[in-house]
Amino acid sequence: MAKKKQSSHLNWHPDFRIESELPDIKIIRTDFIINGIAGFIALLMLVMVLSREFSLRSQHAILDDLETEVADLERGNTKNLNDSTTFKAVAPLLTDLEKFYLSPIDPVKIVVEIANILPEGVFLERIDLSEVTRQVKKKSFPAFRLQMSGKAPTLEAITEFKESVEVLEIISKYPGNILELPSPRDEATGFFSFQLDISINPEFK
Repeated sequence: MAKKKQSSHLNWHPDFRIESELPDIKIIRTDFIINGIAGFIALLMLVMVLSREFSLRSQHAILDDLETEVADLERGNTKNLNDSTTFKAVAPLLTDLEKFYLSPIDPVKIVVEIANILPEGVFLERIDLSEVTRQVKKKSFPAFRLQMSGKAPTLEAITEFKESVEVLEIISKYPGNILELPSPRDEATGFFSFQLDISINPEFK
């Protein structure tokens, strides 16, 4: 039996579907992927911002600590400088006090004895005892220099005072000499000014 002749016409039927209203049958939707990537990028940026903020806060805290430490050091340094300045100002006084108390010549005793022998009408304006160095045969010896200045009503009173100083035991027991400087008369007061320069050499005794 002869085969039936196949139809040359394709099967056809009308398609009434509205594709825009059909459900999305893709396994992973494209908009979901895009949203996911955007969310990841946003999260990454948030982490970076938070990390930067934390780093800045840490740096600010470190800077604040360093500034506090520098301020403390500056205050300490200022105090040390003030103490050093005070010490430098006081050091010469301490040296003078040490020399004063260790001196073989008693300054207080000298002042007291000189005050006791002042002739009537004679008064002292200055009395100074200083340590000096004497050179004898290329050797150095500590010595003292006593300087006094004042006023007297007459030249005889000055001579009397000088002679009394020469015989004071605290001065006469040591080699030395007394130099009397010129005694000009003050026309306004009528008093004579005088100066005595006395060398005292304990090492030559």
